Amino acid sequence: MLSMSGRVNDSASLRDMRLFKTATGELGELSNSVHLGAYVCGITPYAAAHIGHAMVYLTYDLLIRRLRDRGRQVTLVRNVTDVDDSILEYAREHDLDYADLAVAEVARFASEMAQLNIDAPDHEPRATQSIGITVELIQELEKAGFTYTVDSDIYSDVAAFGSFGRLSGYPDKLLMALAKARGDDPARPGKRNPLDFVLWKAPGFGEPSWDTKLGRGRPGWHVGCTAMSLNALGSTIDVHGGGKDLGSRTMNASVRSAKQLPENLSSNIGLIPVSSTTPAKRCLNRWVIWSSSETFCVHMNPWCCA
Repeated sequence: MLSMSGRVNDSASLRDMRLFKTATGELGELSNSVHLGAYVCGITPYAAAHIGHAMVYLTYDLLIRRLRDRGRQVTLVRNVTDVDDSILEYAREHDLDYADLAVAEVARFASEMAQLNIDAPDHEPRATQSIGITVELIQELEKAGFTYTVDSDIYSDVAAFGSFGRLSGYPDKLLMALAKARGDDPARPGKRNPLDFVLWKAPGFGEPSWDTKLGRGRPGWHVGCTAMSLNALGSTIDVHGGGKDLGSRTMNASVRSAKQLPENLSSNIGLIPVSSTTPAKRCLNRWVIWSSSETFCVHMNPWCCA
């Protein structure tokens, strides 16, 4: 039941929609506003989606359908990181144009999500189309004293954020291991803290780059996602979701703290172990989503996809 103020009056609606809050390890209450903003981490489109992607997006699709069924008006944002180290490396190794690769993989991903009957997001911003807002966010962080430069790359200063890592609840030792495993550069000389992550990268040989007020370059993985979600949903993001492995990497909570924005309810789902590991696009053998006009299934791909 909705009140004239646009808030849900049915107390049962609130009680049955508590979510596990990653940062605290406790159940958290959703806002009782009828309007909710949800951000779910999207894909880096360089290879086929795997069973882990299916689990994440099915989970949040179910959550959002339930919220809407209870009378909430949910705006869902799911970004596409179509420029990043991983897609550039894959394109280079396979002699592909990174932009063409992204277009093809986004189309394949959309088809797979449709086959799973997962609703499309209300907004699906792309990193390459969000350079301006990403630069503006980095400039805000620079003015607030949360950045520094190594050579021509701009890094976050996680010590200045204060709350970095709080979202995941992981200790620094585990954060360090995850940073190394997930493609960050904890051992780079000149960094103040191994956990500091790159916000803006100077152009590498043969890599795409943009002329901006920060100089020529391209955005880092973390900051682009944050800029896109804040641009689409504004200062209040009620649900911030993704796989559990992203809890250690996202800068969303840190940036929100730095900008003194309301804290969101971050909820990360568990990972699916496959042969003592978890699914990842760059695994030699991985579970992938495959479909044809007659069938749809999830199967093990035995071919190498480096």
